[in-house]
Amino acid sequence: MYAQRARTKGKLERLFRFIQRDFVLEHLDATSVAAVNAAFAQWLDAYNFGHARRALDGDAPAAHYVPASRRLQPAELELLLVHEEPRKVARTGPISYYGRYYRVPDPYIGRRVWTRLKGDRLAIQVGRTTLAEYTLDYEPRT
Repeated sequence: MYAQRARTKGKLERLFRFIQRDFVLEHLDATSVAAVNAAFAQWLDAYNFGHARRALDGDAPAAHYVPASRRLQPAELELLLVHEEPRKVARTGPISYYGRYYRVPDPYIGRRVWTRLKGDRLAIQVGRTTLAEYTLDYEPRT
């Protein structure tokens, strides 16, 4: 999660402190990520559905949840699932994308390009022109 404003950042920090205080300290003996995920899902369910709040007249938070009436259209959802970032092409011709290097055509050396990540496909673009496409390899390097 990323915050754009200081007020939002404080709220996120408070949320993480609460989770660390209420959940993490009780599950330090977890042996795997799957165990932590299962315990967190159980804790979240208990908090949302079984935890009475005085501020909510003794109700659980889930009792006051109202789903949004707005549903995303496929085009809006498509836009949300794409991650874009600018990168500067190095003198030798590649860009760095999270520790990996991807080649860009030589005429773009020293220029700024945009990376567009959707799923495991990385596209390198200038304007509406796609210069190169790569399939990301998520395997750790040895």
